Amino acid sequence: KCLKKFSLPLSFYFAVRDRVRSKMERDILAEVNHPFIVKLHYAFQTEGKLYLILDFLRGGDLFTRLSKEVMFTEEDVKFYLAELALALDHLHSLGIIYRDLKPENILLDEEGHIKITDFGLSKEAIDHDKRAYSFCGTIEYMAPEVVNRRGHTQSADWWSFGVLMVSLPRPSSVLWWLFPTWTPVPRLVQRSRNAEEGSA
Repeated sequence: KCLKKFSLPLSFYFAVRDRVRSKMERDILAEVNHPFIVKLHYAFQTEGKLYLILDFLRGGDLFTRLSKEVMFTEEDVKFYLAELALALDHLHSLGIIYRDLKPENILLDEEGHIKITDFGLSKEAIDHDKRAYSFCGTIEYMAPEVVNRRGHTQSADWWSFGVLMVSLPRPSSVLWWLFPTWTPVPRLVQRSRNAEEGSA
């Protein structure tokens, strides 16, 4: 097991924001039970701090593994994506939008299986026909509707899933030529801003 600690700041704005995020993470992890999502064993709070006791995963995170290996095999990519898809599908079945899918938030256990962690930006109790409007996530993996604040649903997670899929280092994989016109999100953001300025 490992300990995750949240400090609750004195500033009113940041205190409210961080309290909401830490409570959201605790509530979601208390609800979720899935082999590919990190497990919350228990939580407790002291004055100014919230503590979550989570799985300790010896494999580190996917970002670190990406930085250490020359490339993943196609079988590696299929394996990780399959487990990730199952985890996302489970979250969506509970009305949860994850909203921060990236290699740093995908942990690996000692057997090489993934576990999603860090639910501080997640949104719960969202029906599939309702939208969230917060601008949040990691820009390289954010869906256009999140960037443009048009309202997003669980489908935003699948955009992030697709970005992760095409960005994994696998030169021999067929997936490279399946997306020959893929445009990274930062360029989409700039294109959207240019369009808005031109129509102003």
